[in-house]
Amino acid sequence: MRKILSIIFISFITGSVSAQEFDHEKLDNYFETLAANNKLMGSITMANEGEIIYQKAFGFAEVDQQIPLSTDSRFRVGSISKMFTSALILKAIEEEKIKLDQKIDAFYPEIENSEIISISQLMNHRSGVHSFTSDPDYLTWHTAPKSRKSLYSIIIHGGSDFEPDSKADYSNSNYVLLTWILEDIYGFQISRMKTFKHPKRDS
Repeated sequence: MRKILSIIFISFITGSVSAQEFDHEKLDNYFETLAANNKLMGSITMANEGEIIYQKAFGFAEVDQQIPLSTDSRFRVGSISKMFTSALILKAIEEEKIKLDQKIDAFYPEIENSEIISISQLMNHRSGVHSFTSDPDYLTWHTAPKSRKSLYSIIIHGGSDFEPDSKADYSNSNYVLLTWILEDIYGFQISRMKTFKHPKRDS
């Protein structure tokens, strides 16, 4: 069984340092010291005005096998992506593409209670929408690719766990639905899985 130590993925966006002023050697020494003392394992990327000015990886992707990390290594980010989803939802609200109190039936009429569930309630885990990751069989398929249509069917089948806004209960389904709202209103796919399409338009 492989064992993977906790990996830190750090992405810096610098606003005041240009590529010409950047001291690569000093930063190398800093990160290498951290790595040598088991204080850092990850991939570092720094960019200024869209230009990458520093990029380096430290530590291992597979510790037992001594497989080193590279700048192309991919990381499982998990629920940290919810922060980005929330920020994008608020950006869409700022651009008047959606409203915080808007009900989700315009997007997901098949979801139970969609006519009274708001975007705000999805964001705050107060929708009552059942979390598909809580299903007993989730671990039997969680690493297998799922089309948007297939996952949407699973969320619909999960139904509602409580009356919307009556309490808060963490649900990954909420943020999957929010992601799809963003994909639909901006006309692009946030997910890297090209099979994810709107259920209504799926052939």
